[in-house]
Amino acid sequence: MKENPIQTLTPRCFPPRPQFVASPLCCPSRASILTGKYPHNHHVINNTLEGNCSSTAWQKSQEPHTFPALLRADDGYQTFFAGKYLNQANRSLDFLQHKSSLQPFFMLVSIPAPHSPWTSAPQYEHRFNSTKAPRSPNFNVHGKFSLPLDKRQLYEFDIKVPLMVRGPNIKPNQTSRMPVANVDLGPTILDIAGHDIDNTQMDGMSFLPLMEGKVNSSSWRTDILVEYEGEGSNVTDPACPLLGPGVSECFPDCVCEDSYNNTYACVRTVAPSVNMQYCEFDDHEVFVEVYNVTADPYQLTNIAKTIDQEVLEKMNHRLMMLQSCAGPSCRTPGVYDARYKFDPRQMFPSRSRRLKKTK
Repeated sequence: MKENPIQTLTPRCFPPRPQFVASPLCCPSRASILTGKYPHNHHVINNTLEGNCSSTAWQKSQEPHTFPALLRADDGYQTFFAGKYLNQANRSLDFLQHKSSLQPFFMLVSIPAPHSPWTSAPQYEHRFNSTKAPRSPNFNVHGKFSLPLDKRQLYEFDIKVPLMVRGPNIKPNQTSRMPVANVDLGPTILDIAGHDIDNTQMDGMSFLPLMEGKVNSSSWRTDILVEYEGEGSNVTDPACPLLGPGVSECFPDCVCEDSYNNTYACVRTVAPSVNMQYCEFDDHEVFVEVYNVTADPYQLTNIAKTIDQEVLEKMNHRLMMLQSCAGPSCRTPGVYDARYKFDPRQMFPSRSRRLKKTK
């Protein structure tokens, strides 16, 4: 990019501590990175072609508005992508050797290594043979909450990911406690390039001012939307006949990673006064899960039945607002923001949720 504003990552970097994804799964999350949008706006809901992952419709409707496409079309950048694009793999070319020195460039490398079959590099093949996965309080016989692998759930270990940034005018060795999300990456990179992000369709916001120390917690957002639509098969898995249809990614012991009713939306709040997660499942019971992440970091106790009813109503309202947001409306003040104003008349009667039944 111009004057090398984003350089190689080193320990001298800026890591926003609470960094979240708008969806825990591969394809929807990558689509959010590229478009700067929440899943309900880029319409990639899971890893299937039916879920709009790498579909022709996505390529026609969303791809032209991704931040690399905008850099190329509007700002004169040479752009290059290497690695896993949505869920399709591309080979790296000799981009850096053959790029023009007369134009700025942007290069994005998406390493597929975390995915199966998890083949280690020869020099590390035996290095971790005796290493055991950390046993946190929510770990049991199969893994975290009995989920042996993959990322499809609403919990912290699936939606919270590391982020490190290095570049000019960014003070090294500092950590921000203000929440950012993968929908913010596109707006931030466009902002670094001098692109007018107000003229984009993105839901996220640039955290460049945050890295440069130009904003504080009173003017930053306090909540982020997390969305996922579960995958399931219409046919019963022959290896697990008792489970019936509607599940997917099942292991030989009939522990399954996903199901149709694993469809949910959450408001993840990080504010000076509260660190909370509020979630609703889109099923016949409308399960609600609420966690005080400060007091219960491993999310073992659902407090939906004991939390104040007014809080539930406000969070339900906020969730519906975010699920119908687009662009600037996705960045309005959250429930625990001093600027927030709750007007019950703005409730959505056609989408009202029943809050009495909890998980």
